[in-house]
Amino acid sequence: MTNTGKVAIIGVGATIIIGGNLVIQKLGVWFPSEPTGPGSGDEIPYSPEPEGPGSGEYEFEGPGSGEYADPEPTGPGSGEEEPGGPGSGEEISESDELRDKAKASCSAIEKGSTCIEYIGSFWSSNTNAELNCKDAGIYSKDPCPRPTAGGCKVGGGTMNEIMIWHYGYGGDPFTGNVLYSASKVCDVNPLGTWVDGR
Repeated sequence: MTNTGKVAIIGVGATIIIGGNLVIQKLGVWFPSEPTGPGSGDEIPYSPEPEGPGSGEYEFEGPGSGEYADPEPTGPGSGEEEPGGPGSGEEISESDELRDKAKASCSAIEKGSTCIEYIGSFWSSNTNAELNCKDAGIYSKDPCPRPTAGGCKVGGGTMNEIMIWHYGYGGDPFTGNVLYSASKVCDVNPLGTWVDGR
């Protein structure tokens, strides 16, 4: 090997050493010599995470969570009917008062589990009630049978007032959710008022 070759090899080696030192220096700038991260002492101190509204932690709602988006149903058909009758302080119910005011009735219990009582002064003429009942049910001068599952008073206090009673038996029984839905439909009617059954 010639001196020129040795110088070239030494030159290459020096370049590698110089180049290596430059890389090491750059690494020192890029990655400081002091360790950081877990175990370095630079960890972020622990503090308990906040909980509740505004913390980013949300509680589940809806089916399966034990909470409902809408309030749980109450009233007719929900299983939460309040006790009534003798000794409850409600000896005379609205049902009884309506029965006393009924001028006639139209029973469709066998077909549709409903019976209409005609209460307002318009129905004083039995022909009006009888014509209204024609082909809809069985006309009677007596009130609808009791007990009922509940019903919708329509036009309360007017001359056309009627009471539509629902029954838990007959051709299309009103029980459970069906009775609950009927009560809500009645309450949505601006002329309707739900009356609990007896």
